[in-house]
Parts: sequence; structure tokens; C-alpha cells
Amino acid sequence: MGDVTAVQSRSALRIGPFEVDPPVVLAPMAGITNVAFRRLCREYGAGLYVCEMITSRALVERDTNTMHMITFDPSERPRSMQLYGVDPETMRRAVRMIVDEDLADHIDMNFGCPMPKVTRRGGGAALPFKRRLFGDIVSAAVRAVQAKVDKNEWTPTGEKGPQAGKIATAELQQMRIFHERLLRELTRTRVVLVAQRTRWKNRITATLAKWGLPASEYSDPYGKRAREELQERMEQLPEQTRWATQQMLVQLDSLSEQIRQFEKRLEELVEVTPEMQWLETLPGVGVILSATIALEIGEIGRFLSAERLASYSGTVPRVHASGDRVRYGRTRPDVNRYLKWAFAEAANSTAVNYRRLPDRHVSQLYARLRARKGHNKAVGAVARHLAEAAFHVLSRQQAYRDPTPKAGRTSEV
Repeated sequence: MGDVTAVQSRSALRIGPFEVDPPVVLAPMAGITNVAFRRLCREYGAGLYVCEMITSRALVERDTNTMHMITFDPSERPRSMQLYGVDPETMRRAVRMIVDEDLADHIDMNFGCPMPKVTRRGGGAALPFKRRLFGDIVSAAVRAVQAKVDKNEWTPTGEKGPQAGKIATAELQQMRIFHERLLRELTRTRVVLVAQRTRWKNRITATLAKWGLPASEYSDPYGKRAREELQERMEQLPEQTRWATQQMLVQLDSLSEQIRQFEKRLEELVEVTPEMQWLETLPGVGVILSATIALEIGEIGRFLSAERLASYSGTVPRVHASGDRVRYGRTRPDVNRYLKWAFAEAANSTAVNYRRLPDRHVSQLYARLRARKGHNKAVGAVARHLAEAAFHVLSRQQAYRDPTPKAGRTSEV
């Protein structure tokens, strides 16, 4: 029988923002996986190499030997440290210390060591059997840092194993939700600032129109290229009106700078997820809008259908029906206004570029409804289409594709 070569497929291991490829993890071993051993292993290939088990109390007390054990080689990325402890408060202080002093990139919590000298103190593999203490330790660790914390995986042999896994998963889920809520404050505040900037732009535009000055031909009348033209028009205004307009322009520039600072901070803090990448395939949706939509939607499983998400987003008009007559009114105000703004912003971007991209479905939808019902209703229809499309790309976990009309289809939307 000839030689047979087996080819196994593999994929990279992702731990938070880190990608471990090949997906090989060196388990921590006391007295063995020190910095020299890990450096030697790394010479034979990449992977995740965890340092020796570190006792949380010794770390907090800055024991000399412990501080030496947590030494990492400059080439080690990510730096992985395993923590052992049986006291929630000590574990919290140890995790906080690691984060504040940048001692490691990844924390592995020991819940699986079967050694008697570890389990007799209630730690390691004995912890999952103490459900309340186990939950308190995990909760203390994940609340000590606004980042993802990985729990040590083990194969439970007792009946308490699955219950412990549920506790850890629940605590990590709560931490993820808490972290997303903190990031959502950034996207929501940016929405408010953009709305204020739009009001100042409309105010300046109305002032110029009131004195008979023609509108700018630039796509962005307040951008850098259009500023010289704007200043020339402002010189034609009466003295007090010109001064007031100049002050409004100062406020506009201040808001634009604040928005840039928020966007810069979002780029630093928001981890690009697969959900955001799928949302970016929607027409008119970029990095900032995809982050806003993803953070506001949360788990897509909350919505039973695309229509439910569109309704929650405020893109569905009110329906007034009496007998055989049906009339569509305004959209409802008691909705998620941040999602409504995000989809409307993407729809307005589509409206601006519909002539440049005439083959896209959203461009044709906007042009058709704009000719019959005006700009506002056309933008509303595109926003609803984008909200429903967001449900489908997130549910199916695939990029956006223009819908293909079926034979005999008569619906305009």
C-alpha cells in the first residue's frame, strides 16, 4: 500500500482582536513555559504561548519571583498570561493591574487545573463546582476591564461543568453588552452633533437666500473648496447680518472639529466585526454608519422579520385605512431615532449619487419615486429598503446584493 498524505483544513483562531495562525496554543506549565522556553518555541512557528500560572494575590502584592515570571520577550504578540485565584476582589485587582500597567494582551483564567495542590484550596478544576464563587470571580474579572476576557476551556467530567460554562458565558455576555453601550454613547453623541451642524448649515443657507444670493454649485457648499466662494457671498450681506453669519460659521467649524474627534475615537475603540463588514456593503453605509447601525441593533435575533426591524427603525409610515381607502402618513416619532437617522443618512447619500450610479436598485427606486412623490418620500422609501436589507444581511451573514425582480412583478418597492 502506497504512502497516503492526509491534508487537513484549518482556520485561524481569533481571540478578540488577535488572530492566532496557525491555531496552536501552548498550555501554561509551571516551571517550563518561561520566557526562554516560549521564545524557543516561537522560533519554530507562530501561535499563542501562555506564560506560567500566575497567582493573583502574589501579583497584586508584587512578589519578586512573580514579577520575574510575567516577563515577556519583545517579540511576543499577543502576550498571554494565566491567572489563578479564589478570591473575587483579589482577581479584580490583579486584572486591573494587568490592564493599567499593560502587562499582557490576553488573560487566561485557570478553571481547569486538576493538580491537588491547586484544587485543595478550592481553585482550578474545583471552582466550577462552586457556582456562586465561580460566577463572582468571572464577574469581578470582566468588570475590571472594558475588554474581552477569555476563560480557560476544559472538558467537564462532572455534572457541574455545563452549569459553570453557562455562568461564565452569561458574565462575558453582560460584559460585551456593557462595552457596546459605552461605545454607543460615542455614536449617539456624534448623531446629535451632526444634527446640530445640519441646523447651522440650513440657517446660513436660509440667510443667504433671504438676501437673494444664489446657491452654491459645489456638492458641499461649506467644504474647503467652497469656502472662498462663501466668503465672497457673505461680503454682500448687510453689516450686522454678515457678522451674525460669520459667528454661525465659527460654530459650524467648531462642530465639524468635534465630529472629527468623535470619529477618530470611534476608529480607535470600535473593533470591526463581521456584522459591520456586512453592513458596509449596503448602499450609502460607511464605517461610521455601520458601527452606529450595528451598535443600535445589537443581536439581530431580537427581530422576527425585516418588517419588524424597519418598524423599530422608524422607516415605516403610518397607515390610515377606512373601508376601501388606504392613506399613508408620516413615520412615527416613538422609535429608535438613532437608527432612523442612520438609515436616512444612507438614503440621502444614495439620493446624492443616484445619477452617478444609475444601475443600482436604490438609485432606480429613488429616481422612480422622486419623479412621482418628491424627494422626501423617495428618501423615506430608500431608508426602509436599507433597514429591511440590514436585517437580511445580518440574518444570512452575507453581503448585500441588489434584489432581482421576478417575472410579472408590479410593485415599485
